[in-house]
Amino acid sequence: MSSEITLSVQPRTGTGRKAAKRLRRDGVVPAVLYGGEQDPMPVQIAERDIEDLLRHHSLTSIISLEVKEGESSKVLVREVLRHPLTEKLVHLDLLRVSERSRVTIDVPIVLVGHAAGIEDGGVLDQVQHTVSIECAAMSIPEHITVDVSALEIGDNISVSDLVIPEGVRMLTDPDATVATVSIPQEITEEEPAEGEEEERAEPELIGHEDDDEDDDEDEK
Repeated sequence: MSSEITLSVQPRTGTGRKAAKRLRRDGVVPAVLYGGEQDPMPVQIAERDIEDLLRHHSLTSIISLEVKEGESSKVLVREVLRHPLTEKLVHLDLLRVSERSRVTIDVPIVLVGHAAGIEDGGVLDQVQHTVSIECAAMSIPEHITVDVSALEIGDNISVSDLVIPEGVRMLTDPDATVATVSIPQEITEEEPAEGEEEERAEPELIGHEDDDEDDDEDEK
């Protein structure tokens, strides 16, 4: 089960690019609170608070959002927008949830154990790092764990092999590979075998002598 945390936000009065830019300059991130059969509400959050949340909690965490004194909502962070160059927070989307809510969300896959094939020179490769699931908003698993200890070289684990909690519906392709153990591909430059260079010699021109004879006949 994902952890629950508390975050304080303030209603946002100014909208538009200029207002948002001014907020970010003051260390505040503009956001929108939506869902729950209520109108969307523009809010603002201290950048240091949301960065601390994202650093220590996953996006599967339920947040108790304090909008103003005496009023709170349970929310999920649905989208985090950052500047492509500076990586600074630009905008957040926050989704209201309740005990009756069901959500579609990506959760991380965590590999545990030491794959047996590694001892024979194999390499463990995690192909799928997250899976998409549908479940009750208040019962989102923080992650899905899979034991790779039994994997030998050439073995793999698929999404269909994952054990998911009761009430969770898997949306990712069941045939998708989660992890596999394979032999590393080593590319080496081979020297030509003895006698191979002779085989590579320029081939004799077939019919060369016949051409000379034809030329002699033409000259006659």
